Parts: sequence; C-alpha cells; structure tokens
Amino acid sequence: MKKNEETSKKNALGNLLNKASDMGRKAVDAVQAGAKNLSEKNQKKHLEQQMKKYNPLFFDEYQSETFALPNVIKIVDDAERRDIEVCEGAIGWREKIGDVEIFYLYDEFV
Repeated sequence: MKKNEETSKKNALGNLLNKASDMGRKAVDAVQAGAKNLSEKNQKKHLEQQMKKYNPLFFDEYQSETFALPNVIKIVDDAERRDIEVCEGAIGWREKIGDVEIFYLYDEFV
C-alpha cells in the first residue's frame, strides 16, 4: 500500500511540475509577443517621425494628378540626404518656409 501512495504522490508532484512548467512557457511566450508588438509599434512610430521630418517626395507622388508643383524649385545635390533610410528612392523633398513652399529637387533627377 505504501508503494502505491508513494507512486501516486510522485505522479501528482510530476503533474504539478509539468503544469507549472507549461504555465511558465505560456507566460514567457506572452511576454515575448508583447515585446515584439511594442518593438514593431516603436519602429512604425520612428518611421512616421522620419517621414514627417524629411518629407521625401517620390516619383509616383510627383506624377500623380493631385500633386501641385510649388512655385519655388531648388536644385540640390542628392548627397545631402543619400544616407537617410526614408529618403531612399526619393526625387527630392518639400519644405514650407513661412508661407512659401519650396520643392528641393535632386540634381540626379533633373
């Protein structure tokens, strides 16, 4: 009888440890998923901030019917923003100074 009691205690302890281990794995998975979501949100927010700061203009937008060509166009060297990730593939950028919108066009596009 003692052997049966010891065996059932060992089985109960083993089941308890397995359940605790499973709960621990689930908790770790939830934390990892939360960290991944937070990281993705931070990357998206950073990209939006960079787009707002540098305001790159791409060829598709330039060709669209809704694009209004500013009155002032300044030809600039593309080296000025070459190494900025959000500006890759851009033909220039727009900037508003006071009431005047200026279109900075890369010399390579011209």
